[in-house]
Amino acid sequence: MSEPNPAPLFLRHLKIWSTGDFSPFDEIIAPEYVGHADTGMRDRNELRAAIERFRLRYPDIRFQIVDQFVTGDKVATRLRAEGTDSRTGTRTQLSGTNMSRVAEGKIVEEWTAWEIEPQEETP
Repeated sequence: MSEPNPAPLFLRHLKIWSTGDFSPFDEIIAPEYVGHADTGMRDRNELRAAIERFRLRYPDIRFQIVDQFVTGDKVATRLRAEGTDSRTGTRTQLSGTNMSRVAEGKIVEEWTAWEIEPQEETP
């Protein structure tokens, strides 16, 4: 029997990033999780710490899924996000991509890359 569609699982994961509610974390992130981020490799504990740091920096972050597709056990998502940078008070827009691999109903591996979009200068 094949695994169910991994897209809803990714949405639950994204909700942790957007709300800071870690209650589903153990249910959706596998103990053997490996993250391939643009900042380097991370395990499950480092993922949790990265989310906590991100939420401190962008406490009002809101995500928008631009594109998403599923192939086999992977879901690939292109996202945009907007939030206030707590260090500067500046509204910031980010864009990123995420590919998550799912096994036995949990995210076991991810590849992510994010960048801050250039801000328009006002005259």
